[in-house]
Amino acid sequence: MNCYNCGAYLDPAATVCPNCGAATNNPPQTPQAPPSKASKFGRSYAAIASALMVFPTLICLVLDYIGKVKPGMDWSFYVVGVIMLSWMACVLPALKPKHPALTASICAGVLALYLIFLAYISGKNTIFMQYFLPIGIMIIVSSVVLMLLISYKVIKGEHIFSAIFGELGLLCVGFEILFDMRKNGTVELRWSLIMLAAAISAVAITEALSYAGRINRK
Repeated sequence: MNCYNCGAYLDPAATVCPNCGAATNNPPQTPQAPPSKASKFGRSYAAIASALMVFPTLICLVLDYIGKVKPGMDWSFYVVGVIMLSWMACVLPALKPKHPALTASICAGVLALYLIFLAYISGKNTIFMQYFLPIGIMIIVSSVVLMLLISYKVIKGEHIFSAIFGELGLLCVGFEILFDMRKNGTVELRWSLIMLAAAISAVAITEALSYAGRINRK
């Protein structure tokens, strides 16, 4: 028989390979495929983006604590919420978790509890109820849906970043619709169209780079 590790010929009574020292009773191991370039880039992007979001969070918490003059609603709580929602919308989908449904449920639950906490400490503030709460719900729902599509490989590869850009563009439109309806009672769609055009441009560039990469690999 031959060694499972190095392929050298073994005496049938041998318990250890004389060539490499591997035990002869170990079953052959199926080599694992190395992670793809898209997977490596996704993890790198998530790590860098997460680190960049932690820094402003800590700075805001410290500044709010140092500069507090009178008791009241801490503005840094809102900043933390915005950063948490941004992380879920922009970073989490790129991680492609192994248990997407469970991960999505946990993240949505944590953010929902955070929104309830903000509602409690703000005393059901009008701005919170009219703006922050619906915006938070929009981000949570869109991010959960996108993460599930990515995790179940409906969207994969470089298309993940196109999907994230598209999500951000649509969220901007949703935000302006909310602001217009609350402020004027009509929908005007001005700045969000600019953001949507930028998102579409980013999608086009991403898809073009992906297409060029596929051609070069061929």
